[in-house]
Parts: sequence; structure tokens; C-alpha cells
Amino acid sequence: MADGSHMDREKIIADILNRLTNEEKAALRSVAREADLVRLHFTVGRAIRNAYGLWAGNPSEPLKDPDDVSAELLHEVWKRLK
Repeated sequence: MADGSHMDREKIIADILNRLTNEEKAALRSVAREADLVRLHFTVGRAIRNAYGLWAGNPSEPLKDPDDVSAELLHEVWKRLK
């Protein structure tokens, strides 16, 4: 998978959307409230952090915590699937 430090946010979001199965997309769509996305922190959020190298840091956003970045990406993916 691509290294998050070399991809911009839009490319990462598009990549996540392309990689999700229909079942995974349906599961994300079933999350009714934005606040409920936190339930996915240790599953989908971890997969995003690991897949895009967020623990290695991101030169475009060096002060952002990897947990925060993955939460923002997950939120944007969720919004686009709604």
C-alpha cells in the first residue's frame, strides 16, 4: 500500500474508497451519527494508520497526531459514502 507521507489527503481518501468492499461500505453507511465513528478507531482507523504509514509521520502535517489524521480520513470517507 502507498506510504501516507507521499500521498495527499484526496488521493488517500480515493484509495480507501476504492479498496473498501461493498460490505465494508455498507457497514460505514450504517453508522448513523458522526460521533459513533469513534467505535472504528481500533479497526478501520488502525488499518488506515498502518496502510498509509501515518505512524512514520507526514511531512505535509508534521504536528498532527496519526490518530487524529486517521480519524479525519475516516470521517471524510464516511461523509462521501452517505
